[in-house]
Amino acid sequence: MNIQENVPLAPLTTLKVGGAARYFAEPKTSSEIVEGIQSARRRGLAVFVLGGGSNLVVSDAGWPGLVLKIAISGIDEREQDGN
Repeated sequence: MNIQENVPLAPLTTLKVGGAARYFAEPKTSSEIVEGIQSARRRGLAVFVLGGGSNLVVSDAGWPGLVLKIAISGIDEREQDGN
């Protein structure tokens, strides 16, 4: 997973305002999400999980931690214990 620095968040919100994320990643698997969170914990960073960007206002100062924009596509159906 590629973790980028100083990524503008305004283009990712419906209101198109706000500053940059200090760190930003788009995990495509659940294991990449775990990897991102573990990386943030090691660095002492706060984590923000970004969905579609609606109903979100980002400060012009941006976000000082790691933003994870979840990019998992599709639906994965699994059977467990015969159900």
